[in-house]
Amino acid sequence: MINHTITETPADSWRLVFWLILSGGIQDSYTFCVRDHVLSNAQTGNIVFLGHHLFLGDINGSLRYLLPIIVYGFGLFFAARLQNLWEKHQLTDWRRNILLLEIACLFIVGLLPYSLNHLANILVSFSCGLQVHCFTKLNNYNYMSTTCTGNIKRSVDALERYLVSQNEQDLHVAAQFLFIVIIFALGSGIGYWSSSYFGTYAIWLSCLLLCICRHEDKNIKK
Repeated sequence: MINHTITETPADSWRLVFWLILSGGIQDSYTFCVRDHVLSNAQTGNIVFLGHHLFLGDINGSLRYLLPIIVYGFGLFFAARLQNLWEKHQLTDWRRNILLLEIACLFIVGLLPYSLNHLANILVSFSCGLQVHCFTKLNNYNYMSTTCTGNIKRSVDALERYLVSQNEQDLHVAAQFLFIVIIFALGSGIGYWSSSYFGTYAIWLSCLLLCICRHEDKNIKK
């Protein structure tokens, strides 16, 4: 009988998390600024825009946001299946392989003209799904490397616990997740700046950061 249980991903190091989150901010800013105002990583925003266009009767505009949402889910599913397959064959570097796939997708995005914005957004959302599945823990706490809502909640929750318990560990956790949000905002700013100067090629900056992530992931104990 085949065991389909996926083992828990290892805890990420701060050096890895920094580059992951910076890359996530760049990707979101890039697709919004360069690729028809789609938020490739923040699917909540895409659902909001999808609802607006549906009620306006704008089918083409709706597809602009619906397709990235669907493909994001497929990216999550695809990464889980790859992890299951590779772990069954005792391949411990599965996250680095998936990162390589993400880098390849984003490199192709940089080559696509503006006329293929739909395809570009689909590829970025797919790569986002891959990343979200693979990188989930920092110091045994769940975090998101591509969005901020959950990280803000964890920061505020930890701050509230500190005010009650005066446990410095809770204050440390609150500061940690606040720093994650700041890094994402920094990545978003870099994404806006690079998109203004380099246009469609700006996404290659994210590819470079993910190459650094592959190197850092190699040093994490599996």
